[in-house]
Amino acid sequence: MAEITITNNNLVALSNFLGEVSMPAMVARKNRNLIKTIQESIESLSEQEREIAESLGGQVSENGTIDFTKVPDIDKATTEFVEQRQGLLNDDKSIIRESIDGSLAVLYTDCLANWNGVLKPEYNAAYNELMDQLEELVKG
Repeated sequence: MAEITITNNNLVALSNFLGEVSMPAMVARKNRNLIKTIQESIESLSEQEREIAESLGGQVSENGTIDFTKVPDIDKATTEFVEQRQGLLNDDKSIIRESIDGSLAVLYTDCLANWNGVLKPEYNAAYNELMDQLEELVKG
């Protein structure tokens, strides 16, 4: 089973990019599980952010809003949350494993290797990281 790793900071942009790019039908069909796996990683990341906030005394609403107003030192708690969250987003990576044999390689060879569409600026970093990972996967 092949796998790639994507920096947490790029997960949402990658999910959005893959949801918008036009793919041949069979590539899209094979990669629906890839998009599902990325969504699961985003949900896991959201849960980790919630745990960080709660460990610092914050309260997290159902819609994800974080409230530190009941913490004795709001500024310290907020600063610590931002630092830990940045570390989680920028330093940690999510492992994306393909659940259908060859789907990552097919995404690259049958779609993205020759794709010459318009790339939105907000997808730049995620696209480049994905392509680097896929190129390494296909080489190996």
